[in-house]
Amino acid sequence: MPLEQWLAIPQTLTVRVLRVRVSLPGLRVHTVTLMTTLLDPKLYPAKEIAEAYRLRWRQEMCFDDLKTTLHMAHLKSKTPLMAQKELCMFLIAHNLIRCLMVQAATHAQIKIEQISFKGTLDAFRQCSQGMAQAKSKAKRESLWEEFKRIVAADSLPHRPGRREPRAVKRVTKYPKLSCHRRRFKDRMSRNKRRSLRLKNAKILI
Repeated sequence: MPLEQWLAIPQTLTVRVLRVRVSLPGLRVHTVTLMTTLLDPKLYPAKEIAEAYRLRWRQEMCFDDLKTTLHMAHLKSKTPLMAQKELCMFLIAHNLIRCLMVQAATHAQIKIEQISFKGTLDAFRQCSQGMAQAKSKAKRESLWEEFKRIVAADSLPHRPGRREPRAVKRVTKYPKLSCHRRRFKDRMSRNKRRSLRLKNAKILI
């Protein structure tokens, strides 16, 4: 942070402290303490702030859609400029899918939370191929209406309090590249390991 910006930070900050009682079936009632700079209780009621805090995990799921579903976890660009362009393309694709989800939810008059991001992406891939081969505007419009109907019909079930652990599912059999490529030694194949064991066994005999 530049020194001028650091010196411009106020010495004190007034915050509003909210204490919300959370009650879930089968669990003990506990209190959550929230602090916010939204000081006006009329413009920003405590109930709305607590509801926004409860839905904060949806933002984390949006990050998961970007990194896992759209495969943005590892960027392939090697320069800062190309990395920025790659990030922009991922964000454009993410916003496009979100826009399609909103259209499908509006068409079916259901909540956006009931629309699957992965399901919308898969359906759009199939629909785009059909629309590219359509020979008339009426056919494309018919396919588009069918696409919105399919996306809305494959709605997510109501899952209150669903647990989303911070854990990695993908496991690979290959070792981690923990040193320079030139120094890394590849693991011998299964046939080479078997041959080496047989050779050592003959030597012992």
